[in-house]
Amino acid sequence: MINIPGFRHRRAFNQKSSRMVSHFCDGETFAAACAGQASDAESEFLFDAQVSVAVKSLEGRIKVAAWKRKPSWYVVANGDEAIDPVLLRQTALRIGAKTTEISGGYMIFLSQPDAIAAVILEASFATRNTDNN
Repeated sequence: MINIPGFRHRRAFNQKSSRMVSHFCDGETFAAACAGQASDAESEFLFDAQVSVAVKSLEGRIKVAAWKRKPSWYVVANGDEAIDPVLLRQTALRIGAKTTEISGGYMIFLSQPDAIAAVILEASFATRNTDNN
């Protein structure tokens, strides 16, 4: 296990949801890095709602990535502290996505829901009558 200050793997029983959860950082670090624009209650909920990655899901194989055949839209949260916005921009460019930059952090859908909804609607209208669906 890698020792990074503020980050640690922790399995704990979540009494609120009566299930095991797995976290790679503590609640305070999660709030700062991932949920900085969320309220304390939202941040606590998001932290508690994390679940372990199903390793089996990483074994799947695809023949052609959907973004190679279908139009893509991508939102870059330019204040993201969990994933570097430079990497987000590079990914959007690589897949040829129509990119929208929005001021905000990792949980941009919480702080800028109208802007996110506008991108979703734009994608929906743009692909409504195409054979790409």
